[in-house]
Amino acid sequence: MNDPVNKPSHYYVTCPGVANDDGTVTVECRHVMHGLGLNRNFMTGAAFKYLWRCLKKANTVEDIVGRLQATPTEMIAGSHARVARAACREPAPDNAECFHAWLARPGQPEIIRVEQRGHWGIYPYADRSPEDFRRLRWAYFRLIEKVDREIGRVLEGLSDCGLQDDTVVVLSSDHGDAHGAHRWNQKSALFEEIIRVPLIIRAPDATAGLRDREHLISTGPDLYATILDYAGVEVPVGRRGLSLRSLVAAEPSVWRDALCVETLFDGGRGYDTQGRALIAGWDKYVLYDRGRYREQLFNLETDPGEMVNLAVQDRHRGTLERCRALLREQLAQTGDRFTGL
Repeated sequence: MNDPVNKPSHYYVTCPGVANDDGTVTVECRHVMHGLGLNRNFMTGAAFKYLWRCLKKANTVEDIVGRLQATPTEMIAGSHARVARAACREPAPDNAECFHAWLARPGQPEIIRVEQRGHWGIYPYADRSPEDFRRLRWAYFRLIEKVDREIGRVLEGLSDCGLQDDTVVVLSSDHGDAHGAHRWNQKSALFEEIIRVPLIIRAPDATAGLRDREHLISTGPDLYATILDYAGVEVPVGRRGLSLRSLVAAEPSVWRDALCVETLFDGGRGYDTQGRALIAGWDKYVLYDRGRYREQLFNLETDPGEMVNLAVQDRHRGTLERCRALLREQLAQTGDRFTGL
């Protein structure tokens, strides 16, 4: 029988400080991890070491599960939600209550699966069952609930200090997570689940209840410009970000018509695969620098799940050429030396 704890990994190879010279720590950790249904290769070193600290303070698996309920969010998140699943005592909801989003359709970029197969330690979900993906999504949403509670504590603290009416609060993220969509876990790919992130701003001059689904926002440069705007500081010459302050206040704004998104898979730990996505209206054009089906074209109004690649259909040739031209313009404006186009 295969030992999942010792399954070879390309990335999560060692967890410093976990094992003693005589190997006793490793053996005990194995017993605990098997009892919790955990796999060492799904966990970052930080999460694994936290599990060991729980082990040293507890006498039974039940004690460890109780301690894991108080695990810092970043430790749980680093384990790809496996620890979170063990820490939640109630079962996952029925199939009817979980959205199934693990489908992978023909016409998807070949390089995505090459990266996935070649780096099991980063993308361990290539051959997982629908039930595995369903439980992954359930555990991930539980993590979001935990983060939401912690954000509530921050807001309560501002209120307790009388600062709620004089503070700008911005909630966002550097990237999303596929958590099962298109049979993909992690980030790096250019699926909507990954490139779209939350963006919530609470400010003294904000329009209450406003929801903006129209304007294209790039969180890195735009949040930079936004924070400077609220601080009363001029944006340095040459910076490309747009301040969101006028949008938050529901004031008229001159805005961009297209937006380019870029990726480098795994920060160069894999095959150095690069990709770009161009969003313009409802059209989304995706291009990777290698492999079959490296071009994708979607209409996000009629196909928000990105299930039908229109780039392989001749009747969409005009839209495809227009998106290629827009991407060239974006690359030229930013000095992007992406070689895939």
